[in-house]
Amino acid sequence: MNQTEITEKKIMKQLSIILILALMVSSAVQADGLFGLFKDRVKGSGDITSESRDISEFERIKSTGSFDIYVDVGPEPSLTITFDDNLIELIETDVSGKTLYIDSDASFRSKYNCKIEITVPSLEYVKLSGSGDVVVNNLKAEFFEYAVSGSGDLSASGEVKELELTISGSGDIDVRELKAEDVYAKISGSGDIKLYASNLLDGHISGSGDITYYGNPKHVDRMISGSGSMRKKR
Repeated sequence: MNQTEITEKKIMKQLSIILILALMVSSAVQADGLFGLFKDRVKGSGDITSESRDISEFERIKSTGSFDIYVDVGPEPSLTITFDDNLIELIETDVSGKTLYIDSDASFRSKYNCKIEITVPSLEYVKLSGSGDVVVNNLKAEFFEYAVSGSGDLSASGEVKELELTISGSGDIDVRELKAEDVYAKISGSGDIKLYASNLLDGHISGSGDITYYGNPKHVDRMISGSGSMRKKR
């Protein structure tokens, strides 16, 4: 073996050692990060309690997280959270610009679902970006919009003149019990929509979800570019 070959061999060996050290450092950092993630995760006590919070009036709800939200129409706004007694304080509920934001920056785990009961005089918009469910009861409005970009499910009952429904995630929307005159439904995800329309139905599907409609709308427009379908339920 000549001098050049010996030098090249030494260089390759040094590079191999540097690469191994770099991989070891990277693995250690990742392991420490994962350990820290689980170490900082708060475990629910298992003792369930309820907490009522004072909130100002709002007309819109945006939820990001795994919360089961139940909304009723009533004269005064109210909000009650039912969850593990050591986790309730981690749930953030803030009203800003007529919008109620429900979120949590903390990492926690529980055997129970976080239940949030809301009363609001009027409601025009709900957006779900998490994995929880939203149920709206006895809604009466000129206009209402439901949107889901997560894996949670949305449902509603009542009466509304104009209804907009949007799915960009894997969650489903079931508003068969929400009697609407005009409905504009759009799916760009894999979730399904079930709705009721009496006058107009405008459906757009660019994903794999399906639109199933009830009632006898006088005008039905559809635009389908994905693998989903739109059909009337008989």
